[in-house]
Amino acid sequence: MSKIEYEVTTYTGDRDLAGTDANVYIYIRGTDGSTDQIFLDNDENNFERGKVDFFRVVGQNVGTPKQITIGHDNSGAHAGWYLDKATVRVHGTTYTFPCDNWFGKSDGDGKTERDLDAD
Repeated sequence: MSKIEYEVTTYTGDRDLAGTDANVYIYIRGTDGSTDQIFLDNDENNFERGKVDFFRVVGQNVGTPKQITIGHDNSGAHAGWYLDKATVRVHGTTYTFPCDNWFGKSDGDGKTERDLDAD
């Protein structure tokens, strides 16, 4: 399977303690398969309250993105994270994955990973 570049953007909620110190990852699923696990990291301080973070990542070509699995490893002093939404841009088209939920063993429903469908 060939590899391509994706532009992934995360929108951390503007709520108390919404940011995370954990390691965030994504899987992208589409009409032609799924990527392997991709960690979202760059040279910035990512996933802070009210912050939009942008990542260029390389993964398997999945065709048209239909679903993502996004989560974190629950590590760090402040692992809880509130994600408003994520987007995946590929071949000039942006796909939006609404979330509006907490990630963390001590937050919300205790899940650290969620499957999100494109709207």
